[in-house]
Amino acid sequence: PVSEVGSRLSKQLLVLMRSSALLNEREVITPQDISLAFRVATDCIPEERIKVLTALLKGHRTTTEVEHFTMTLGRLPNKTAERELKKLEFIGIVQRVEKNWRISTQWQKWLDESGLAEYLINLLPILEEQYALSM
Repeated sequence: PVSEVGSRLSKQLLVLMRSSALLNEREVITPQDISLAFRVATDCIPEERIKVLTALLKGHRTTTEVEHFTMTLGRLPNKTAERELKKLEFIGIVQRVEKNWRISTQWQKWLDESGLAEYLINLLPILEEQYALSM
């Protein structure tokens, strides 16, 4: 089978935003509708991947730095962090330069322009609280 390019998902998120606006008797999409789409999209991302992406967004570059960053979020062991980074590298979201990881330039631009980078960083207190409650 031929894999999808991702346009189907983006179209469905647009339908979700439009539907949210209509249900709230609005003719235009507002930040409230966009926030709903972000929530649905990020709920589909495995928690380990969110932790890794957030660590990179916060400037942590090595696998060990990513592991240490996740201590307050529910520790992500070094091997798990490495595995998630390699998965993200395989699909082109991150790049490895020597021993450092970074979000690729194009993906960083998309994350910043869409507001998703800020949204992921703002999830940190929620992840910390969830981890604290699970202890």
